[in-house]
Amino acid sequence: MPPRSIWKGAITFGLVNVPVSMVTATRSHDIRMNLVHDEDGVRLKQQRICPVHETVVEWDHVDRGVERADGTFVRITDDELASLAAEKSRAMEIEDVVPLEQIDPMYVEKSWFLVPGEGGARGYALLSSALAGTGRAAIARLTMRGRQQLVAIRSTGDALVVESLRYSDEVVDVGTVMDPDELPAAKDKEVKMAKAFLESLEVDFDPSRYIDEYQEQLAQLIDRKAEAGDVVVQPDQPESPASTPVDDIMAALEASLEQQRVTRGASNATGKAKPAPARRTPAKAASARRTTKR
Repeated sequence: MPPRSIWKGAITFGLVNVPVSMVTATRSHDIRMNLVHDEDGVRLKQQRICPVHETVVEWDHVDRGVERADGTFVRITDDELASLAAEKSRAMEIEDVVPLEQIDPMYVEKSWFLVPGEGGARGYALLSSALAGTGRAAIARLTMRGRQQLVAIRSTGDALVVESLRYSDEVVDVGTVMDPDELPAAKDKEVKMAKAFLESLEVDFDPSRYIDEYQEQLAQLIDRKAEAGDVVVQPDQPESPASTPVDDIMAALEASLEQQRVTRGASNATGKAKPAPARRTPAKAASARRTTKR
């Protein structure tokens, strides 16, 4: 199944308007794992627990919060986030054209293919041909999911690729982690020998030469265990309970506290003490850390 389009709009440069759609150009091959119970292999559920009230919090009562350096949180509602959303736009207007070599790979976040939209084949071919072989990329801004993203558009010769770029303040200055001036000067003879050795290893880059050995071994392990019958059939899961009505909150809290007492009593009876919750330490970094819904 071909990748689905995640954005549709147009590239504009001058008076030229090129309808395009964006599809993912990369994909992860990592094998995704779930958390399961070690006793029966059943997949575990994750719940949103309020440690103060010791209750499960339904989505209707969940906001977002940004943690400050002093450990306090600033609450942000969905309505407040919506008010900050970038104005919807279906156009990527080219602002600048820059040498590709000047875009450090650290600035590139993710890549997508641009596919010509209806009536856009001619303009698409024009832009692709104009960029191909020039060693240049077009800089534009893309609005997607309520946020404006800086992007670079380049030509592979066969297709246009758009790459989301980090902003300058998102890339760490090397001077904050080390002082390059403190490195000792390399001796000319040693540099010459090092270059000769590296040149002896030089080949054309072929991504298929390099295999993720860990993922290969993990896939083989999964196949062996499945062939040996070491699998667990997951039971049917009961439907999630509805949100607790406001009038029943006190009753729900009392029931939750009683359940907690019973659980702790059972743990003490078996000699297994409930582990103490990990203590949070205030972040020392000046930048805030964002907590988001999952």
